[in-house]
Amino acid sequence: MASKNISVTLEVYSELKRRKGVSESYSTELKRLLSEKKGMISDLCGAWKTILNEKEIEKLNESAEAVRKSSSNKTVLRKLGL
Repeated sequence: MASKNISVTLEVYSELKRRKGVSESYSTELKRLLSEKKGMISDLCGAWKTILNEKEIEKLNESAEAVRKSSSNKTVLRKLGL
């Protein structure tokens, strides 16, 4: 099988070495890491409900709305040249 040499930092090498199995090659470990499915942002929907209470969620929503309004107002004022 053909191969290529690559350079990685010592930090990356140490992490790869830590993760790979005893009888596993670095190529196999890299292939596994590259093929791992990443979660979708939608997987996080509702995640805060498990760590925040209703009052905290409401405060967070109010803060987000204030930022949206503020950003929107700044955009409008900028477009008007004010």
